[in-house]
Amino acid sequence: LVRSRGLGDVYKRQALGLAPPRLETLVGRGLVAGFEERDGRVTTILRRLGPEGAPDPTFGVGGHVVVPSDVWPVSTTGMYPYGFALGPRGALSVGSDHPISVRNPQRAMAVAVDAEGRVLTDFGDRGLWFDNTLHGCFDVRPDADGWVLACMDRDDRPELVRLDERGRRDAAWRARATAEASLPEGFHVRSMDRDSAGRWLVAGVISRGYDKRIGPVALVRYHPD
Repeated sequence: LVRSRGLGDVYKRQALGLAPPRLETLVGRGLVAGFEERDGRVTTILRRLGPEGAPDPTFGVGGHVVVPSDVWPVSTTGMYPYGFALGPRGALSVGSDHPISVRNPQRAMAVAVDAEGRVLTDFGDRGLWFDNTLHGCFDVRPDADGWVLACMDRDDRPELVRLDERGRRDAAWRARATAEASLPEGFHVRSMDRDSAGRWLVAGVISRGYDKRIGPVALVRYHPD
């Protein structure tokens, strides 16, 4: 059991919120992703843990990587990290942004860091991949020399996106549920994985109504391509 008491001892800030609740292994050490929300801004934070669960001081600054959003090419107040995974060059965190105002719709985002905790500024545009046609990305898995992201479009339909290691979208590779018409209304992506035949599995929940009551769990399967 590793308990996080936040980043107050390192950054004099509020506690770290874990999202998603997943532990990956990077260079033999545990890696978690999270965020801090304060004064109307959201800060994405990656933390690598040593064998005893304490921050690994060789990763980033004091065991933490605070992803800077002030250099991004879009107007936003940060990114909520809904999913992350390890791949060819290090770790990738995906999510959606925290808009400046309610008049600005959310967009899908992704940021990458290398094994030493350096933000990869050659990924996407100045270290950020984003897509204004998507509402957000909620999980990610490595695929060959890149990544596959489980996202949702503006109509709340699941869509898979493939990026290469530098954050360039593979326009020829586009996956969408083959039985899209039969998807239940209110399907919201939560996680993804791959089966032994290479097919992508996207799990979600059904939420309906104004108060977004959570209903049953649904699973969508995609062909490998």
